[in-house]
Amino acid sequence: MNIDNVELYLRENHHHRILLNYHIVKKFYLRVALVQLDIRFLKSCRTKDIIPKFLWFKTANRNLTASPAYKNSQRRLLKQDIKEKLYGHLLRTAPKHTVDPAVVTNLSTRILSNDEIDCLANGLDYGLVPKRFDEMNAVGNIEQFFHRVTDIYQHHKKCMKDLRDNDKIIPNDIRVLNINEMILASHLRSLTDTFRHQADRYRQKQY
Repeated sequence: MNIDNVELYLRENHHHRILLNYHIVKKFYLRVALVQLDIRFLKSCRTKDIIPKFLWFKTANRNLTASPAYKNSQRRLLKQDIKEKLYGHLLRTAPKHTVDPAVVTNLSTRILSNDEIDCLANGLDYGLVPKRFDEMNAVGNIEQFFHRVTDIYQHHKKCMKDLRDNDKIIPNDIRVLNINEMILASHLRSLTDTFRHQADRYRQKQY
């Protein structure tokens, strides 16, 4: 998914309200970017003592346009326009509450981008809710995690190595869980069920 097909992806995989919200947010950021460009232009004019054309106004006497009073009026209008755009558009849109990105702990070897960390820090309320909960994928991830935190993964690798080297299964290919691993498996099962139910409720609430 990239900037060119994001709308198609949202239309096919999410509720139509998600696409509508995307358009609203897209227009908002475009408007903010335009205001930033306006402010940069106005500040440049102020620094170089150049009056933009939209601040030229007619006077009863054309000779007054060269007077200090006329120039001072234009400068005050320019300053007010900068202030209005700055405080009326940009500072008003600054978030009142931010989440510390330090709440995210990356346990993988993958380097996360700043946008990904920001998304993870804000949780489900910041991300897109899919139409369907992929239970098989969730269960597979939990099983893979269980294999990684125990020595089952290493045991499996040894079995596969013996199979590849000797072309036969060794007798001790069955791994019996100890009491701590059984407790961990039970807790993971409970946490997975809780997460699945909460995800379903959250998804139904959104749609």
